[in-house]
Amino acid sequence: MKLAILGADRETLAIARTIVSDAAYQLVACSEITSGPHAAAFAAFQPTRGVVDNWEALLDSTWIDAVIVGTDSDEDRRAEQLRKFAQVGIPALVAHPLFISMLVYYELDMVRREAGTVLLPYLPNRLHPAIAELTERLAADQVGGIGPLEQVSLERQMVDRSSAAVKAQFARDADLLQSLTGDLTHLGAMAGGGGTSFESLNLQMSGPGGIVARWSVASADLADSGRLLLIAPAGRAVVTMPAEAGAWHMELQAGGERADRTWPDDWNPARAALETLRAAIAGKTVHPDWLDAARTIELTQTIDRSLARGRTIELHHEEYNEAGNFKSLMAAGGCGLLLLGLLLLVVIGVVEDLGRAANLQLRLLAHWPYLLLALLAVFLLLQLLLLALRRDSGPKK
Repeated sequence: MKLAILGADRETLAIARTIVSDAAYQLVACSEITSGPHAAAFAAFQPTRGVVDNWEALLDSTWIDAVIVGTDSDEDRRAEQLRKFAQVGIPALVAHPLFISMLVYYELDMVRREAGTVLLPYLPNRLHPAIAELTERLAADQVGGIGPLEQVSLERQMVDRSSAAVKAQFARDADLLQSLTGDLTHLGAMAGGGGTSFESLNLQMSGPGGIVARWSVASADLADSGRLLLIAPAGRAVVTMPAEAGAWHMELQAGGERADRTWPDDWNPARAALETLRAAIAGKTVHPDWLDAARTIELTQTIDRSLARGRTIELHHEEYNEAGNFKSLMAAGGCGLLLLGLLLLVVIGVVEDLGRAANLQLRLLAHWPYLLLALLAVFLLLQLLLLALRRDSGPKK
């Protein structure tokens, strides 16, 4: 599988190292990797892997099977690059989060569905074997199972607790939480400093499944890590998760018995993500997908709103597509026409009164009902465009 790298960051560096060490993959090109803190590490791959000065060369599917996309300081430019990859059908594995913009993520989801292009976020935590075992343990009829999940909490210890770093970490952790709880549609946020300090951010979430999820941030001395706690009717599980490469450890209490399990630190998140990318290109349904990533950004973007309003915010997780956007536009247009009609009646009444007072005959005003009727007819005819959108709404193969 021939892969290219666009952008140098921690995620793309780890994936690049995995690519060059695995015979199943081939790193054929890199672009925009010559600047930033990871530039020197990428230079170690040279000169056997060529640096492409013009990133648009990566849009050629004749020599590239997929592209690995990293973060960039110019978020608008990176979003436009992803749009072009999706439009021409180049599969992409993308560092997450690229930016905290729900609208851009959902727009990219529309583009990739329209073109039938594979677009995946780099969210490997839910692919870890520990999460697979936890999912099995949550089955009530499983031997050693602890029953359906009731509560889950994730405490994240972080060295850098700036608002940007905390939001980025939550956007990644939210996917792991939703893989266990299902969709989370309510979010309430609390923070110190009068609601402005993210150093002690605490979130409480819930969804249609009735499971309560909590996420919090705390200080770390040397390295980031996470502690995942799951509570179920027949037991509980605690999973310790290092942020970087390291062994995951689980303490399980089920049926009055306790068991410890440690996974070797040789599990490679980049390899797991690349295998997921390969499966998606082969036509298999995989998770996390781009819609999963978009919903984590929607949750993350809700944090500021919840802090500003001091209450829990409800999310609706609407599906964004051309037909839905057209309906929204037509609904707004219909309301606009009604308001225009009312305003027109007032203006016509005032002008006619002024005309009579000045002994003027304003014959053109007599035709205003026909003008309004013509506008309404045009608006109704526009509804026929929805039939064309429905006909073309399926993804292109």
